[in-house]
Amino acid sequence: MFTVRTSGSTVRTSGRPSDSRDLRAMLVGCAAVGFFALGLAVAQQATSATAVATSPARAVTDNGPTAEVLETLTPEQLEYFQHVTTLSNPFFEGRGPGTRGNVLAAEYMEWHFKKMNLTPAFPLVETVDGKEVVTPFASFRQPFSVAGGSKLKSSTLAAGGVTLKQGTQYEIVGASGSGEVTGELAFVGFGIEKGKAGYNSFAGLEGEKPLEGKLAILLRYEPMDDEGNSQWREGGAESGAGFSDASSLPSKIRSTVERGAAGIILVSPSHAKDQRAKVLESMQSARMGARRDIPVAMATPAAMDILLKAAGTTETVEGLLKAANAAGASRMLGGSVKLAAEIVREKPLTENVGAVLAGAGPLVNQFIIIGGHYDHVGYGFSGSRSLNGAGKIHPGADDNASGTAGVLMVAKMLASDYAELAGPNRRSIMFVGFSGEELGLLGSRHMTRNMPITADQATVMLNMDMTGRVRFNKVDASGIGTAEGFKELCAPIFEASGLKVRTVPGGQGPSDHASFYASNIPVLHFFSGLHPQYHMPEDVYQFINPVAGMQVVGIVKQLALVLGNRAEPLKFTPAKGASIIMEEPKADKSDPNAPAPAPAPLKTEPAKTETPKAMPAAAANPHGDAAADPNAGGSGIAGSKVRFGIGPGNYGDDEPGVEVADVYPGTSAADAGILKGDRLMKWNDKVLKNVEDWMPLLTTAKPGDKVEIELTRKGETKKVTVTLKARDNGDK
Repeated sequence: MFTVRTSGSTVRTSGRPSDSRDLRAMLVGCAAVGFFALGLAVAQQATSATAVATSPARAVTDNGPTAEVLETLTPEQLEYFQHVTTLSNPFFEGRGPGTRGNVLAAEYMEWHFKKMNLTPAFPLVETVDGKEVVTPFASFRQPFSVAGGSKLKSSTLAAGGVTLKQGTQYEIVGASGSGEVTGELAFVGFGIEKGKAGYNSFAGLEGEKPLEGKLAILLRYEPMDDEGNSQWREGGAESGAGFSDASSLPSKIRSTVERGAAGIILVSPSHAKDQRAKVLESMQSARMGARRDIPVAMATPAAMDILLKAAGTTETVEGLLKAANAAGASRMLGGSVKLAAEIVREKPLTENVGAVLAGAGPLVNQFIIIGGHYDHVGYGFSGSRSLNGAGKIHPGADDNASGTAGVLMVAKMLASDYAELAGPNRRSIMFVGFSGEELGLLGSRHMTRNMPITADQATVMLNMDMTGRVRFNKVDASGIGTAEGFKELCAPIFEASGLKVRTVPGGQGPSDHASFYASNIPVLHFFSGLHPQYHMPEDVYQFINPVAGMQVVGIVKQLALVLGNRAEPLKFTPAKGASIIMEEPKADKSDPNAPAPAPAPLKTEPAKTETPKAMPAAAANPHGDAAADPNAGGSGIAGSKVRFGIGPGNYGDDEPGVEVADVYPGTSAADAGILKGDRLMKWNDKVLKNVEDWMPLLTTAKPGDKVEIELTRKGETKKVTVTLKARDNGDK
């Protein structure tokens, strides 16, 4: 369990949340060069991934780039690469909140800020004689808690005097709630409401709550042939398309819960053509959607056969599977089984890390904010795109060690020459490393709700998230429409950078700048594009392009210098159109053989990843299982024809309902009077327990539909009618 001293700038731990040893911040900071060398060896051994092709091939060894390659880098490029390699080292555990690696990453940033002689950005909170005393600009840390920590205290799965063994015969999974139920068994097949050719797993059940008081046996996947191939995938067994969207576990569990199940026992057909088929999932390995109020277990097929017999039935998993393949096959099985789970919910603490480079003159109390998130998805239990990535370290070299490195580099460069270059009258600059971004922009949202400065003191927020994989000299800058004259001001800086900078108007997301845009602060987000290693264990240092990464740093530095002594502050404007373009950069059509940018110390073989090179927009999800489509901004869910217009809060929130973290102007939600801080509880007659309950309702809605929303606001229940608007072209 983690505890934070809000009266100081350090995080102290008790217990052993991970296997990493407790190191001092100075050791972590001083170890940059050492970790760089260590990372070249360790990270190479930790993954078989190699890098995408770049311009002329460079000499490499099995342990990474050679000295000859590294010597081609400038000192600044090498230091940038050192930061990325250090932070993406396995020692940092993927920097997930709640891990020791996340704490070490925060210490790493603070150590470097102190070494640059920057001053703290956040208030110091102390308790003196029983009273809270707040000292502004006295701490480098801003602590906050995140949802998602869970531990299984005890569990039981038993029938007829036979008790299965937890860990080998069954596990309690991440979607489970605490509870104890003894009831009859019911079979719900694959738990699919709408499958191919009218397939409905629940067709044999009658009534509104046919599973009330029952323990439901639910099969993983979807109808399959004798070889374990899906019967529904396009192109047949030779297509390699895997299973269809109908096999999604969150929707299957939700549909079963909606029919009143008192508990669920999940079983995976062991012959299914999927890497997870023989895996017994646990609370740590798979969230399987939002947490439910009932116990949810997973049993091996062999253990389920034992349980079925002990309960007094004549059924077998093989027989149930055959029935489910042929038709819906849901039915009551009888018998009596006990399922119990006691789960302790925890809220790990993490911190934003911030420092200030003081300005001078009349502009000293106006601030430029430069930030990037230092957290990633840790061991991949939530947010991983990998089919078997749970339990594996996700280094996050590009996402977002690259942006963190950028923040540190621009801070160091500006700290050394800001006074000389920016003039005697200049704005102050605040550098921030955010945590909790992968859980739903938690750190940046916490900061904007607890600003160390007022919103009108913030001139602009410049965000670096995934800037280490520049290809074909291309990078995107989103938010160009969030301030008057922003495009004209930025144009000469972009042109002089040596990069092809594509501008995108919107500022809504899906990264930390969106929290500042929601506070009416102009923003600009730099992004080098998607890649197959995104949210995968293979997002490692070998893919990073430090040459172009430093070119992005140069853009941010020049913007800070121009904005630092500009007489007038930027004037915020609501932006229309797309907020981000989630795609992989490609060569220009006019030059299909164009090389990638300047030489970088990367391997040159094709990347070996478990996902296709092309990524659909629906998969491009920066914030885990429940995030909205990043292309849409403001709850434009992938595949939806409507845009509701809110930014949901913590996707791991255990509170019932959908927290409204932001409301976007001119949208359906804004027109209906929905406000920040509201919590959506019902959509017509559908209860919303979490974001995942809400998403499918958006996908089936049509423009012009009127929806009655029940919400809570400051303890009171209210109802509003929302007329849904279509997504415009700018949202796609």
